[in-house]
Amino acid sequence: MDVDRFANHARCFSDRAWKRMPLQLLYPAASFEIPLPTALDAMIGYAEQIGEGFSYVRVDLYEVDGRAKFGETTFYPGAGLEVFKPKEFDALFGAQWK
Repeated sequence: MDVDRFANHARCFSDRAWKRMPLQLLYPAASFEIPLPTALDAMIGYAEQIGEGFSYVRVDLYEVDGRAKFGETTFYPGAGLEVFKPKEFDALFGAQWK
């Protein structure tokens, strides 16, 4: 999740259970907890449908007034040049491409 994109841009990664993952990508990790979206189940479902058939695709979704909204799909986030911290996550995400 990207937060405060036009002020103090930060990113936060979480798993399906909304547990924060210990990694960073280009921007620092958000220093605050991000509330669980009420539309999270729908967002996961949409991402799975959109991503079906691809070995890797990032699906951007937003919650607006409690409903999931589609943003975009990206096959090479950051042109494939952004580096994860810790570096082990580069291999984990890179292994998705076939």
